[in-house]
Amino acid sequence: MEARADGVYYVAHPKARPGTDFKLVRCEGAEAVFENLQHDFPQRIIYRKNPDGSLHARVEGPKEGKTVGQDFPFQPIKKH
Repeated sequence: MEARADGVYYVAHPKARPGTDFKLVRCEGAEAVFENLQHDFPQRIIYRKNPDGSLHARVEGPKEGKTVGQDFPFQPIKKH
């Protein structure tokens, strides 16, 4: 995450590749949406905090003329 003069960005570095910027376009309640419509896939990254404390991440973008997505559910680590 980086705060810049023109907004907040999530900078993705998959597999240690150079970063891709996704600008925060919406942050309401328990959901944050980041977009980069010039990127091939994904173009949108969505994070949502669920009432049970878990986190849901979703990536979306175009593939063969349709918008497709992939979901990533995360559970909090329980302390012993």
